[in-house]
Amino acid sequence: MKNQILPLEDYQRIFETIYSVLHFVGLPPEKNCVYFSLIGALLLKEHYAMDFKSVSGMAAYFLNEQTNFVLAFAEKKIDHSYEPTINKFHSWIENEEFVIDFQAPLFSEIVKQKYGANICDSRMFQKPIELQCRSPRDFKKAGDFFHSPDRKLSKYMVDTFAENQFCLDILNICNDWYVVPIEKMKETIKITIQSYNTATMRLIRRNIDGSW
Repeated sequence: MKNQILPLEDYQRIFETIYSVLHFVGLPPEKNCVYFSLIGALLLKEHYAMDFKSVSGMAAYFLNEQTNFVLAFAEKKIDHSYEPTINKFHSWIENEEFVIDFQAPLFSEIVKQKYGANICDSRMFQKPIELQCRSPRDFKKAGDFFHSPDRKLSKYMVDTFAENQFCLDILNICNDWYVVPIEKMKETIKITIQSYNTATMRLIRRNIDGSW
């Protein structure tokens, strides 16, 4: 069984492309998992002939064994159960064999912004889907994960994205800019998007310290 479907260099370039465009248009990358999901799926299809679908729902990731820290994306209900809502959810991509989260390198920053703590390094997340834990209660090592897709929420996020021209512009910019690592990627590109005049956007390099 393969543990990864993408080399780290490819994963990192996809992440940097999406991150750079979101940063340029003023969308906080740490708060926009849907863009990482939908754009990531498109880039895999267009540049690698890989079919992945964007999925939204409840998610949890075990980030630190020493502190038993779990990063969860869900809303706590009155009865102490959890469910995904429009305000508290996560998005990732998957096919029948693999799950990939292109926002995962930002987990360390998400935790630091919310809790003020340094919990983990910036890492890549892609795993065989069969390694998913049945519940967060089964977490044992850093990198363990639990996903609970919500079909209605997933459809709503995809439909909302597809109906927004600004979102589609961002998607097209990423797709036009991206090239596989065997080719040299342009460090800067000139774009025009909605209220922006023609401007120069720069690729932001980000270190990724291995994988979960």
